[in-house]
Amino acid sequence: MDVNDVSAEALPQDCGPEATKFLRHAYFKVHAGKGGEYFSDHQLQVMAQTLDPDFQKLLSSQTGWRFSAAPVSPAGLESRSLYEQRLLGRSSETAGYRLEVEVSDMGTFMQEPSRPEPKAGRGPTPGWLVGWAQQVGLEPAAVQVGLLGITVSLVDLSSGRVEFQSTAQLPMRLIRRGYLEPVEPVVQDMQQAQTILSGLRFDLQRAMRCMSPEYPVLERNPGDRFVVQAGRSLGLEVGTQMLLSPSNQFVKRVLQPGVVESLALGVVESVSDNQSVVRFVEGPKPPASASLVAMPF
Repeated sequence: MDVNDVSAEALPQDCGPEATKFLRHAYFKVHAGKGGEYFSDHQLQVMAQTLDPDFQKLLSSQTGWRFSAAPVSPAGLESRSLYEQRLLGRSSETAGYRLEVEVSDMGTFMQEPSRPEPKAGRGPTPGWLVGWAQQVGLEPAAVQVGLLGITVSLVDLSSGRVEFQSTAQLPMRLIRRGYLEPVEPVVQDMQQAQTILSGLRFDLQRAMRCMSPEYPVLERNPGDRFVVQAGRSLGLEVGTQMLLSPSNQFVKRVLQPGVVESLALGVVESVSDNQSVVRFVEGPKPPASASLVAMPF
């Protein structure tokens, strides 16, 4: 299925031309919900595995975000060497968000077959006659169609807040292509499916492109210098201006009038792939005990 029929140029530009210069980082996970009225657990798992790599690559290329696999759980780290634990758990590789895609069974509906309009002068075929013709195979009968739910959620890991969530319902049927072949799900109407998925992707792209990237401040060093968890891999370079603020006061999407004046302004003094050092330049100094975040300005 091709879900690439909405071009990047068609996206709204109200978030400014710099929207994709600075990458954001999120864990990416596609998982299957419980089987239900139409789709089994196994069928949902297969569809989730099929969707995973294509959807991740598509969103990464068109939203300005970097996606990586979910971090290794603490239980998974216990069996590894100390070196591996430090390597896999290093803070410079952690992400501030998680993008979840869940496929689920959302029930069924009966779809009547399309029939030609009656000829001029003739009324519609009586219902009892249509029913009889369907029973003996002279007329196509109504078919049961399953609704595959695709729910996309963007979660802020620092607060647990869901920044974006949307669900699309994709009509699908289970068919058997051969006598000995297993039953497999297929899209009921390809053109309708492309429209549904493109709408979902368009909404997600708009939300993600226009979100202000926030990078955690890991350390505060002497000389009003701050170590920020972001570097060249996320678009930062020496000279990039950064706003510094307590994480619980930061404005997520828009810098409203008067807000900038209340934030500290810094500039990237040195940068590596995953970290940078930001030097305070002007404005109110961030509180010494506060948890801080930085945003390109």
